Order: sequence, then C-alpha cells, then structure tokens
Amino acid sequence: MTKRKLTNEDVLSLPDLYASGLSSLAIAEKFNTYHSNILHHLKKLRINRRDRSSAAKEGVKAGRIIIKKHKIPENLRLNEDLSYILGVIVGDGCVSYNLDARRYQICLAATDKEFVEKFKKALYSFFRIKPTNEFRKSRTKNWNNQYVTRLCSKEACDFINSIGSFGKYNWKIPKIIMNSDNKLKCLFVKGLILKEKLIKNLGESERLR
Repeated sequence: MTKRKLTNEDVLSLPDLYASGLSSLAIAEKFNTYHSNILHHLKKLRINRRDRSSAAKEGVKAGRIIIKKHKIPENLRLNEDLSYILGVIVGDGCVSYNLDARRYQICLAATDKEFVEKFKKALYSFFRIKPTNEFRKSRTKNWNNQYVTRLCSKEACDFINSIGSFGKYNWKIPKIIMNSDNKLKCLFVKGLILKEKLIKNLGESERLR
C-alpha cells in the first residue's frame, strides 16, 4: 500500500494525538504514512518525545502493550538447580530490580556460551519460565562478544531476593546453602566460579564444608 503525505490538518492534529498517549508509530499507522515522517513533524512542532519507560506505560494504559504475567511454580524449594542459580548470581550474574522502570530480571552475560546455556537451562528447570537467548556483539576494540540470558519475572526476582542479599559488594552466602548438604554446597560454588571475592567472603574454604 502506497504511503501518503500528511495534510496541514493532519499535522495540526499531531500534538493532541501524541498527548492522548498514542505512540509515534501508532500515529504513522493511523495516517498510513512513514514513521520517519511523523518523527520529523513532531520535532518540527517541538514536541518532546516520551522516554521508553513513559511510552511503555502509555502503551499498557491504551491496551497496545499487553504485559504477560509469568507465574512461577508454587512451593519452590532448594534443589540442585537453585543452588547453581544462586551461585551464578553472586558470581557473574545479577538480579536487576527496578520498580520505576518495571524491570525485573535475573541475568547473566558471559563470553562462555556453554556457561550461559547451563544457567539458562537451570533457570527454566526451576522457575518454568523461558529465559531469553541473546548475543551481544562488542563495540569496543579488544573486548570479547558476550552471550546473554535473562529471565524476566517479578515473582522470580522476589523469590530470589527473599533468600538473601545478592548485591555486588555486600552479598552473603544464603543460610539455605549453609544449612544444605555437601552436594548442594558444591553446586553453589560451581555456579559462583572461584575468584578473589569468593575467598574474601568465605575467609577460609572450610566454611563451606
């Protein structure tokens, strides 16, 4: 279908349409014109574009964006998958929890594809929610490309945070790990990947025995 040019009347209606919550892309579809054309006129009219967070909120409010709520299984308990997951999180992974941006993620980015795949499988096995499978190409010279996986679920993040603190500098070995059997402790250490901060937080290796 051929795209059409905007009339003066169309252009004058842009401020009200955009203020109503319609995205620039939705407006372009409404007028059957190019998205770049709408962006050009919004800029010319000195209308500040919404940031991604605000745009997402407007999309949810208007029904254009549907948030899928991922339900995690009930009565989750410590097992081999969770022990490994917790170890990876305090090692190279992280829990990203941002209420303002509505971003809740359990993430891992690493150059070792096999490592990321194993973490992704453990996440799915435990939470029954499918994590993402991403490839991040390095834009910096002498930096390696990375494989990335994220499990996006507020419930899953809440569950992990209920176990203990997993901040970058203030993490502690969770009590459920300290009170578990040797097999689960070993899986925690395996996920952690031994490095300087492990030695610093343990003080001595006997504490995990």
